[in-house]
Amino acid sequence: MAILDKLVSRFQLEREARDAKRRRETVIAQAVQRVRELSAPVMGTFRDCRRELHDPVAAALAHIDETIAAIPGPLPLSPRAWGRHPLLQALFVDAEEVKALLARDRRLRSFFTRNPAARACALLTASRCERTIFCTAVEGEIVRRDVARTAVEFRDRRLLDPGETPDETRHALRMRALTALVTAVIEPALRQRSLQEELREQQRILSIQLKIKQSRLDRSADGESGATGADPPAILADIDRQIRELSAASIAPQEILTQVAQVLRAPQAVLTVNPVAMRLNWMGVKQCKDSPECDLDIRLVEVELKDHWRRTAVFVDIARPESG
Repeated sequence: MAILDKLVSRFQLEREARDAKRRRETVIAQAVQRVRELSAPVMGTFRDCRRELHDPVAAALAHIDETIAAIPGPLPLSPRAWGRHPLLQALFVDAEEVKALLARDRRLRSFFTRNPAARACALLTASRCERTIFCTAVEGEIVRRDVARTAVEFRDRRLLDPGETPDETRHALRMRALTALVTAVIEPALRQRSLQEELREQQRILSIQLKIKQSRLDRSADGESGATGADPPAILADIDRQIRELSAASIAPQEILTQVAQVLRAPQAVLTVNPVAMRLNWMGVKQCKDSPECDLDIRLVEVELKDHWRRTAVFVDIARPESG
């Protein structure tokens, strides 16, 4: 029986491993398709690149999952919970700010409208701002005035990707992070494409205006030109020159694919997560390690997309608001 039990256990483990691999490949396939959709505006009808994107996307997802796993929480988010959690006291001035965020957040309202769930899991993000203030400080038996201290504030709080379960929220965040990585690569090409389209539209409108003007001159009996202002042909020539320069500087689809794959293979160079530990007094002023004035000892993380944004982050658990 012992041998049979071992065989059954072994087969069960192998089956679980196969199921896990199958689920993982499904996630990778969905992510690859997302990358193709995001890249389509600049890559056009470029050949099928799913095989080339598979390993880079798998590497990016692994890093994204590590980043998400480093985010603390979930922490209960409610006006009542504000007074019980130092992290909430640091992120919000008072319980009324918590109440206001929950009341005005469109994503959260939409989630509870569409779902009968009693609770929602979401990612709370904010921008951390530090400024120098001057205050009174006690050093031993000496009271010093106008001592420079660092005050910490959290602004622009947002709730991202509410879901019925933490796993649902994490999956949405995984796709959000992947989108951010790809967009960071193709954004310059998108701006270039947009500028070309604007110039072509200006060229089209100016050409029509020039034809109308020329037609009126041809029908004019006295042949007066009546020309004023800038010279339309010269403007058209300048627009045409700008379009040619942008076309010459455009990146080929294969090069865009190469750049996207490079970022996805090494996402840690672009997407980072850094732990943040601070000791604050009740006014949000940083305190030294042994200060007796420390009221809030907080730990959270900052997620950064290089050259784009940096946000503090914590998972939160939110109860459905009471009706009426």
